[in-house]
Amino acid sequence: SDDDDDEDDDEDAEDDEKDAGPARKRSRKRLRAGSERAAERRIEMEEEALLKGGTPESVQEFERLVVASPNSSFIWIRYIGYFITLAEVGKAREIARRALKVISFREEKEKLNVWVAYLNIENMYGTDESLHKVLSESVQFCEPFEIHRRLARIFVDTRKNDKAIKQFTLLCKKFKTHPK
Repeated sequence: SDDDDDEDDDEDAEDDEKDAGPARKRSRKRLRAGSERAAERRIEMEEEALLKGGTPESVQEFERLVVASPNSSFIWIRYIGYFITLAEVGKAREIARRALKVISFREEKEKLNVWVAYLNIENMYGTDESLHKVLSESVQFCEPFEIHRRLARIFVDTRKNDKAIKQFTLLCKKFKTHPK
């Protein structure tokens, strides 16, 4: 009878679902794994583009870069500059401080670069007092002659000639015996 045919059809449909169950699960897993691989590839491509000179356009992009290359002063300084362009000097200072904590103590040149960027921030946006505070701190971690020389250069570059003369005079007095 027709009722028997309907029951057979229902059983066939159930059998099809049972048979397709594991295949569907595998298919979903493959799709999920494929989309995860695609997302990873996309992130890797974005990181490569940023490292090759692309400009990060968000905090998330910068965060990915600093996690991928924590000892790169180049990336940290670009991150600092990002906040400067947004007129968020406080955030720029925070990033400078964070970079100084994160960069390995073995990476002296990288740390020096961040200290110089920090001195630049204070020279441009801070007070004489905040600049002196950063200077005092930086000479504890980097070679004092190099820090003072870089600060003199900062003053010259920003046309703060009186401060530059004082800084060069200090260099000559304090570091008479230094070969440079």
